[in-house]
Parts: sequence; structure tokens; C-alpha cells
Amino acid sequence: MDTGRSVLVVGTTEDALSSLAADAGDARAVAALADTTPQALLERWGPSGIDSPPRIVTLGADVPADCAAPVESVSGPADLAAALRAGLDDRADAAVYVDAVDAFADALGAERTFRLLHVLTRGHTYAGGSAYARVSADADAALVDTLAPLFDAVER
Repeated sequence: MDTGRSVLVVGTTEDALSSLAADAGDARAVAALADTTPQALLERWGPSGIDSPPRIVTLGADVPADCAAPVESVSGPADLAAALRAGLDDRADAAVYVDAVDAFADALGAERTFRLLHVLTRGHTYAGGSAYARVSADADAALVDTLAPLFDAVER
């Protein structure tokens, strides 16, 4: 069985989506986000050339009624992981995209964020899928160092 690839991108959402587009090709992505609205993420997503995600999962955010993609808001990291994984059942070609990991770390703490990303990246990439996560360019270097072992590559 081929394993997928996991990448931590240190930079902008556009940088991460560009990396996802280059590596994941036509894979459909399920997105999680923390520091923006679902609609703002979709606006950034458009120029990337990747099909819009079939669903977006947020952590404790309000769900907009007018979003172009289905949005699910969950209350904690276990629910977030379960919601994302539910969208990936039998979808080994799919990609998980987690935007603003540093915002998750601010909300959950570095250790819980590490565990969340571990569940998402390892399980999915072992099944052949891709996992991409983004931290902002000005994120704490210690956070990036903590998360780096979870990923096959760190792009700056």
C-alpha cells in the first residue's frame, strides 16, 4: 500500500494551497480552519486551481448560512478529528487541509494540537491520502519544531 504525503507549510494560506495544488493534483480536500471565516477561506481557495472542498469543519465558530460549501462547527479537538475523518472514509485520494495551526495551538495548546494533527496526518497518509497544514510565517519557532516530526516535509 502506498502511503500519502504530509506537509507543514510555514507561510500564508496561498502558499499552502499552492503546495497542495502542486502535490495533490485532483485530490478533493476536506478543510479545517481556525483563524478565518469559511467564506474567506473559499475566496483564497479559488485562485489555487483546486476544487473547493466538499466540506469545511471549524472549531467553535459560527456557521454562516450563505457559505458556498457545507460547514460544520464542532466543540473540541476530538470532534474536529472525527468530523474531518468522517469526510474521508473510503477517500484515500483525498487531502486534509488544516489552516492556521498556530491559531489551533493558541486555542488548544501545543500538546493537544500535536495530538490532533497526529491523528489526522498519520491515519490518513497511511491510507494513501495527503495531509497539509499551515502555520503563519510569524508562528513561534518552538511550535514549528514541535510539529515538524509529524510531517514528511516542512516548507518555508
